[in-house]
Amino acid sequence: MENPQDIFSSNGGCLSDIVIEKYLVESKESVSHVQLACSMQDCAFPLDGTELCIWNTKSPSHQLLILRGHHQPITAIAFGNKVNPLLICSASLDYVIMWNLDECREKVLQGLVPRGTVVGSLLGKVLCLQLSPDDHVVAVCAGNKVFILDIEVRLKFTREFHFTKGLADGSSQVLGPCPAVFSFFLYSFFFKTYILNLVYFYKIISLCCNWKTTGVR
Repeated sequence: MENPQDIFSSNGGCLSDIVIEKYLVESKESVSHVQLACSMQDCAFPLDGTELCIWNTKSPSHQLLILRGHHQPITAIAFGNKVNPLLICSASLDYVIMWNLDECREKVLQGLVPRGTVVGSLLGKVLCLQLSPDDHVVAVCAGNKVFILDIEVRLKFTREFHFTKGLADGSSQVLGPCPAVFSFFLYSFFFKTYILNLVYFYKIISLCCNWKTTGVR
């Protein structure tokens, strides 16, 4: 746990009328290409590459919650949709980790080290995470693949998708998953059977994006 550095000016703001910078947390590693996350009261970002920093924006003078578990730089972060418990998922080249913030804060108050739950490992460089409405499933976008991980059973249910685009010369080009399709699939996945979702998913890609699926396993 660390204290954020208070850098606000004597008049409570700065020269600009648009941006008011009151607090600063310095990191040794750049986070310019990392998917950051915010909830109603918290914001989350990597600190020094491998540490997950949770900052309560309602009371920013409070200490930061630092979560450690990754050995590679964090590349994506996403909050869950429920308030109780409030979950946050972080991903790097080594792990996809789910954290229960209520439990983590309780551990810190008890003088213990908070631990997350590893729900995926060695999936590649994760660029985007998104949790389902009930926080039971997380969609992980890594390269040209989308992994659907069941949080409760820890990878007992996993689906992997590859996407290519047909070119004029008859060849194919490997593509990363379209963000709109990525989001659509995650939410529709919950409200229909698995088979119907897969069929509908491929129809959407075929009709709207003119993509071809190379394989599902």
